[in-house]
Amino acid sequence: MAHEANIYPHHDLFNLAYYHLQTIERKQKEKTSESIALDCMSCLLALGLTVEALINFAGEALVPDWEEREKYHVKLKKICGQLGYEFDETQEPLKTLKELKGLRDKMAHAKPAKREKELASLAEIDELLETDWDPYLTPKYVNRIYDQVDRFEKLIYENQAIQESGILTIAVGWTGEIKP
Repeated sequence: MAHEANIYPHHDLFNLAYYHLQTIERKQKEKTSESIALDCMSCLLALGLTVEALINFAGEALVPDWEEREKYHVKLKKICGQLGYEFDETQEPLKTLKELKGLRDKMAHAKPAKREKELASLAEIDELLETDWDPYLTPKYVNRIYDQVDRFEKLIYENQAIQESGILTIAVGWTGEIKP
């Protein structure tokens, strides 16, 4: 008997984002900010990967001749069309997804930088060391992004074809005993 597994990586990636979100919330509750910016960064990266995996998941299920290697924007537009959802990047959740994609790309394609500046105080060193994504590494920002990614996932899951094809990672076909 053949065995079959349906693997949907967006679940693992969204779980990773949720793990980091819970870590951020725990640190806030404990009033400790130690490395919270790194937790925010990890959560945002996981959310960016989640969205790309969700797009590919929906594309495989809904779009004939799906091309996973197409540009993100093109794929997202196709998914919206298949979902009957207006593709308008000035409206949520697409507005946030566009923002997240840009932020994820800044991190994924970061280039080394050299800066030089006369510092009047030690406090100014943070400004000298700041990256393009540092202003986004806050719990409030991460929560907003997480909520919109969750909204996007729900839009996908509401589609009848998605529901019929299945949304859970699963293995089927095993009828024997498990042997060590």
